[in-house]
Amino acid sequence: MPVISGLAASDPIQQLLAEGRRTAFTVLAGVDGSLHLHMNAGALQFTEADARLTLDDLQADLHIAGNGSAEMSGRSSQVTVQDPLNEMVLRDVAITLHSEELSATPLPGGLGIRASQLQINQPQRLTMNGISIDYAARQEADTRTITLQQSVQIDEIISELPVESLTLTSEITGIDETIVAGYIAFMREAQNRMQSMSDAQLQAYVARNSEQFVLELVRSPLQQESQLILQAYGGEHRAELQIDWPGMAGLPTLDDVDVRQVVSVIGADLDITANEEALSRSPLAATVRAYVTQGVLPQENGNILLNASLRNSVLVVNGQEIMLAPFLNL
Repeated sequence: MPVISGLAASDPIQQLLAEGRRTAFTVLAGVDGSLHLHMNAGALQFTEADARLTLDDLQADLHIAGNGSAEMSGRSSQVTVQDPLNEMVLRDVAITLHSEELSATPLPGGLGIRASQLQINQPQRLTMNGISIDYAARQEADTRTITLQQSVQIDEIISELPVESLTLTSEITGIDETIVAGYIAFMREAQNRMQSMSDAQLQAYVARNSEQFVLELVRSPLQQESQLILQAYGGEHRAELQIDWPGMAGLPTLDDVDVRQVVSVIGADLDITANEEALSRSPLAATVRAYVTQGVLPQENGNILLNASLRNSVLVVNGQEIMLAPFLNL
């Protein structure tokens, strides 16, 4: 028998609260106005069509401070996703979400995901150890913009691919906070309309408003900095990318985006440092050796260097200018 009226019996929340499940809840209220909720659900299994999700030892906490900030966390010793062709197993999973003000937009806030191991199909297919994913958003009061920071770290990768570990960090600055606020309001409205719209109507509504959101982003300036560190073929390789997007304020629609105009206004810098000895063990060995001999790829302290920049439709690679205008009919 459904516990919550209006939800299907197969809904995960119904299963979580089903009679006989013995899901335990603890609620603590502080004299400072804070509230803490703890849930211990034990093992859970959800099945839909041919897919099955199993969570072992599921626990969750919600803490709301007196000042309105909130933190929610969830933990499971093992999460297994299965279908007829694949199986994915995550071990020692922990997820943490933070919001500084529940009554306002979800920004600023943060998300953290940790897992000691991820296995897809069989261990020899793909195994990742030491997984960390972090996301943070903050409002810059002096510029009324949003800054987004993301990072992904995998300590060890075991697979048929040559990549042995990776760290990826990225920061986007200068996002107009009114655009973000508008998108969040749209997503909330989409949730409210789910019950009154058909699937086709809802998809059209989401598509139309998502396109408007992307258009506003393209019109507005922003900056991005990213860094990638890879261990591959027994050596370390680094790439750093900086992008300065001035925006296309007069753009009528996304259909009017012109590659030639994008190339003429965007600014970008790319720096790659690759371990030369490691590259000698890769399929690129002969090509890299030829370019080094020709002086196209410089060497420094056992590394191969590549520097590229794009300004005003001119691409400069290791000091060599390449005019892109003729290729783009500028």
